[in-house]
Order: sequence, then C-alpha cells, then structure tokens
Amino acid sequence: MKITIKIISLLSTIFLVNSENVYNYYELAVQKWCSKDYMIHGLWPQINSTAYPENCKTVSYTKPTGDLLTNMNTYWHKCDDTLWEHEWEKHGSCMQEQIGIDEFSFFNTTLNLFLENSKLDFMLSTKRFTANNWFSLSAKKTSVDDKPINFLCLTRKSLIPF
Repeated sequence: MKITIKIISLLSTIFLVNSENVYNYYELAVQKWCSKDYMIHGLWPQINSTAYPENCKTVSYTKPTGDLLTNMNTYWHKCDDTLWEHEWEKHGSCMQEQIGIDEFSFFNTTLNLFLENSKLDFMLSTKRFTANNWFSLSAKKTSVDDKPINFLCLTRKSLIPF
C-alpha cells in the first residue's frame, strides 16, 4: 500500500510539472557570492515548495542591450556569462509558455520586483534575511499575472546545481 501511495504521489508530481496553468507563485532568488551586495539570481515559477517547471519550451536568448543591460549589470550581476541565458531558458521559457511573456519583459519584471520592494531592501540591509531562508510577501503580487511572490536567499554552498 505504501509503495502504491508513493508511486501515485510521484506520478502526480510529474504530471503537475508538465501541466499547463499550474504555477501558484514565483520565487525571486537573490544571491551574494559574485559581489559584495545581494543581487538577483532569477525569477522562478513554482508549483509548490518542491516542484517547479523548467525548460518548458525552446526559446532563443538575445543578450540585453541599452538600459536593460545597464540595469542587469547593476542588479543582476552574473558569476559567469551563462546566468542570464540559463535563467531565460530554464525559467523564463515556462513563463512564456504560461502567460506569453517575452525575454525583455521577463528580465524587466524580475528587475522591477527586486527594485520596487522596500521590505526586501529592509530585510537585506538589516541582515534579517539569512542564507537559505525565504520570506513571503503574500500581499505583493507580480505585475505579470497577479500571483504571490516569495523571496529566497541563496548561498554558494547550498545552491542546487543548474
């Protein structure tokens, strides 16, 4: 009986990850290992705390330019030259499939969520936002599709490989 329940649970998770219209919230992950300040790591659609979609469709990456590039270099410092492309392909592709967001909007939405949130600034500046913890701002909704946003602080040692 226990094996049957575990198999059903596993199949349910697999089905949910591959289903459309199941994202319940987003996580905005921040990191502090490539700079002295907290920076954006990425915006991740989430089904629940252990299941999330990834690489939902094939998308093309175009390196940001202009003001977007300036803002990304300021607030979304990458440890290497693949982070932005990785975030768009792995997570942005799922948002594109779900709500039709394009790459430019995905990056701008992520930047705006990071910059517009004064509570996030407070948590980071007072060091109440500790490594490997997240906090929820359930009143804060994404400007994309009115879903809640959680914030997650990553450390290099704990980061699950891409």
